Amino acid sequence: MKNYIIRKTNIVVFMSILFMLITGCSGSKEGRAEVSSPPEDHRNGDVAAKDGSESGKRNLKTVNVQTEDIKTGNLTQSALANGVTMADHHVIYSAEITGKIEYMGFELGDVVKKGRTLARIDFKTLKAQAEQAKSAADLAEATYQRLARLKKDGLISQQQYDEAYAQTINTRAQVAITEANVSKAVIKANHYGVVSRKFVEKSEFVGPGTQLYEVIDYRTIIVEAQLAESQVASVSPKSRVMVQIDALNESFEGTVDTILPTADAMSKTFTARVKIPNKDLRILVGMSARLNIDANSYNDVIIAPQNAIIEEQSGTRSAFIVNNGKAERREVLLGAYQGGSVVVTSGLTPGEKLVVMGHRDLVDGQPVNVIR
Repeated sequence: MKNYIIRKTNIVVFMSILFMLITGCSGSKEGRAEVSSPPEDHRNGDVAAKDGSESGKRNLKTVNVQTEDIKTGNLTQSALANGVTMADHHVIYSAEITGKIEYMGFELGDVVKKGRTLARIDFKTLKAQAEQAKSAADLAEATYQRLARLKKDGLISQQQYDEAYAQTINTRAQVAITEANVSKAVIKANHYGVVSRKFVEKSEFVGPGTQLYEVIDYRTIIVEAQLAESQVASVSPKSRVMVQIDALNESFEGTVDTILPTADAMSKTFTARVKIPNKDLRILVGMSARLNIDANSYNDVIIAPQNAIIEEQSGTRSAFIVNNGKAERREVLLGAYQGGSVVVTSGLTPGEKLVVMGHRDLVDGQPVNVIR
């Protein structure tokens, strides 16, 4: 009986130990399972994806993007400047002699053709003086010819002959002076134009330098613009220019006529003169103008929208293309830019699909759905 009790006790102890071992192992396994099991990510797997692991990429959700075909094209950089319209020919006609204005031929706004008489100063008096000088010159010439014949016969002295010759010279000079004064008294237009200002009226007394008329020809408009040193090297004569005239709400095409070779001493800028045809005379003198001057040109290059390029914190630049339904990150090198476009010198290939919208939060390898 005693042995039976001992054996029963041993069996109970053995079963207790076995139960503890079994339950302990199960608890350990359950504890390890809780530690190693990843928490459910409710952010579409983005955090897991950024470690670059394959399991992380598999957890990325598909996002919608828009793409454009990568193509080659031409890009022209522009130099921007401001200026004011001026007339191609602008002349102020002034009096050259003293006298009274006896004729003023045109009023403000009148069209003047080349060679037309604009004004005349004391014309009758000057003409009479010229006729008087010519009469004196004719008499002096006749006297000189008679004395020359007498000189051959030895009937007059050398001094008399010399005095007669000098008189002819003096009277000829007087004729030239009076004729010049007559011509100066008549002010003629030396170019086609429109009278833009009239400074005096008929019967006014004027002197040398007194302004009479301002005449402009604005069939061609000139705009002078200031270019910085960094701009002037890329602009050349005959460069195409788009000129925006805000007062007319219209753009006009012109060309660079010349670039003055000397910089302004204060601003260190160079003056570019732009010519704009104005046959219909719609552009008026003194209007503000904004110039867009063609500068450097780049042909047959890859051009991408600037907003498709991502600026990395490391200082590098990247873009995403779509490859087999997934986003593929490309590091890119950029060149010249203009407006919203930029030249891509490395990293992209014509024919690929460039992501232009929805790319800001993409990661390499993320599934994408192209919606356009």
